[in-house]
Amino acid sequence: MPYDKIGRITYLFCLNIVDVASRYKVSIPIGVYSVKDRQGILTSKTIARALKEKYDDPECSLVWLETFLTDKGPEFRGDYEKLMREHNVKIQKAKSKRIMGIVESYNKTLSKRLFRMQDAHDLLTLHLSEKFWA
Repeated sequence: MPYDKIGRITYLFCLNIVDVASRYKVSIPIGVYSVKDRQGILTSKTIARALKEKYDDPECSLVWLETFLTDKGPEFRGDYEKLMREHNVKIQKAKSKRIMGIVESYNKTLSKRLFRMQDAHDLLTLHLSEKFWA
């Protein structure tokens, strides 16, 4: 799977948030300086930090919710749960992928759009590199 690198940071994951009431969607890229240590990237500490930055950002229209629905992943424990308790947010764990349908649909749409742009960029640079053979 291709990764996007901007400067020294390689972005490996994207945390997607969908406000069910307003259908407002936010994607938070999660990156590292070294791809070798990617096993320890998606932790509850990383998720909590990303959520705190996004929800405390005055330019983002998200406000702290009453209930936060997540999957059963280990990244939604520990520091994440502590952050939710600090803001009086109830945590609800989804029992199936079907319950997470809104987010899964957004994931699909986002990946289609991003990969379409990435493929076009790769093909364009391939075409340009063939022109400069002389």
